[in-house]
Amino acid sequence: MLPPIELIKSTFSGLELKGVPVKSLEAASEEDIERLFAKIITVDSSVQKSDTQKRDLSKRKKLQEYLDRHCVCRHYYFSIRKCGSTDCAICSVPRLPPEVFQQLSSFPDPMKATEKSEAYLPFESVYVQTTTENFVLHSRLSPVHQITNHFVCVVKLCVMH
Repeated sequence: MLPPIELIKSTFSGLELKGVPVKSLEAASEEDIERLFAKIITVDSSVQKSDTQKRDLSKRKKLQEYLDRHCVCRHYYFSIRKCGSTDCAICSVPRLPPEVFQQLSSFPDPMKATEKSEAYLPFESVYVQTTTENFVLHSRLSPVHQITNHFVCVVKLCVMH
């Protein structure tokens, strides 16, 4: 009998989305988790390995300040960006020239062409605009699903940083 994770992988391996096969990625190894934790404690030394839930992490002031200043958590993506400030204790100076770095923007949220349209605006027209998550699927889901989405963002932070 296969372990449950292998059964799930085999089930998903047969799925496609618009002709593209679904990929399953390997879980983080213990070594990956150790390296991540070492990075996290450079941001906030009060974080413990047992801090695995939102209520635990929300109490970590320095971590929350870092997330507010350097990260964007959205339904479709999570990004970490250098702040560009010379007084930041976490970031190194961006390698881009300052005038180029200042022009960078976060990814925009998908925006519909009109309220009733099913068509979305092209990336180029929303890239530097302030966007909202009003048109993503989760905005139409129950609060339980929205909370789950937020938890996924926290997990992504742990995996991607």
